[in-house]
Amino acid sequence: MKSYIPQITKKTLVFGYLPYLKSELCFFFSPILISNARQINYEIGTEEGVMSLLAYHFCNQNPYDVFSHMDTGYLSAESNVGEEELQELSDFLNGDAFEILLGIEWIKHSCIGNILALIALIGQTHQVSLSLYPTPWSIPQELPESNGMMGYIMRGENILRVSAHFAMLAKIEDQEIYEIKAYGISQKMQCIIDSNLKGSIALLELQEPYLHYPYQKIQILRN
Repeated sequence: MKSYIPQITKKTLVFGYLPYLKSELCFFFSPILISNARQINYEIGTEEGVMSLLAYHFCNQNPYDVFSHMDTGYLSAESNVGEEELQELSDFLNGDAFEILLGIEWIKHSCIGNILALIALIGQTHQVSLSLYPTPWSIPQELPESNGMMGYIMRGENILRVSAHFAMLAKIEDQEIYEIKAYGISQKMQCIIDSNLKGSIALLELQEPYLHYPYQKIQILRN
């Protein structure tokens, strides 16, 4: 069945690793670098903190006073989203109406309910089409750390694609077979060093759908 690819017709904030949507109308949020795209690289697992900072940036005069006890310094430091990145986003939007598109890693996040509530709050003060307007019920007090080797799990051909930097850190070789373990995964697959990839997050391609949060710590075991 042919995959559905949304048509980008207006300025869009894309939350997730969706490089095939790259357009002059898109601004991406992803831990994985998308070449030649406007992008904020946040830390893995800090999606709720990222959306909290955006909501605070866009509408910190909200009537619910939900941000009165939010430690923006902590959230900024842990998520890697600061004033410079938020200003870049504001310059891109320039006061225009925009759409929000959530990728699978956001939809499957454990705090998706509050993330959607924060988006709804943004929609009350900006031109964002929303059908529901729940009030955010909490703010994050602690965000998870993403230490160790991390992979982004996606549909593909049972291959581990890594950057040269990742391969050096993990001490793995191009074209070699390794046993790969992650949450809900344990199987042998070939490692490919992909010159198009940068940074320290691997792409773990699986033929079968992965039903969990796609950013996971991975183990690479030699035979």
